[in-house]
Amino acid sequence: MPFSDPMDRYQQFKLDKADWTHDQELPPGYTFVAKGDREEEKALLQSEFPHWDIPFYRKMPGMYEWAIYYVTYEDRLVALAYSSDVNDEGLEGYWQIHYVVVAPEHRGKKLLPAIVTEMFRRDPEAKGGFFQVDREGHQKMYERWGGTLEGERAKEPPAPRGGLRSKLGAIRRKLVRSR
Repeated sequence: MPFSDPMDRYQQFKLDKADWTHDQELPPGYTFVAKGDREEEKALLQSEFPHWDIPFYRKMPGMYEWAIYYVTYEDRLVALAYSSDVNDEGLEGYWQIHYVVVAPEHRGKKLLPAIVTEMFRRDPEAKGGFFQVDREGHQKMYERWGGTLEGERAKEPPAPRGGLRSKLGAIRRKLVRSR
């Protein structure tokens, strides 16, 4: 399987900031920006995670706008990651990194280590981070960075779009508006 192909399970990695020795700056021509174009953001997110709208709609606990990492190249969004100060393990001071996406033509440029470095810069008090991944080859990368595999779990199939769940949500929203 090629690096970054989807796997049938999630892996949870813990990276202590004290073990992070891969400080990385963005390569020339790449820039962190405070806000990304929302349409570009959604297109990039859904290129890798077609069934997930949670981060795009900012529905993750502990998520802040300043903790979204947008990387542009020639004024185009080419990488992003979402993070929150609420993690799956419930540990204080550890961020959870979610939905990292790098456009295929920009992979191999060390954008993810630059994003992790930026995460630790934006919160100097952070003790570390958790990464939940479902992509092939990432285990070796996180272990090389000093991360430890904390656990694995099987994936559940994505919830279908539309259907009864969406209809119930629409009915509930309509009821709330009518009150």
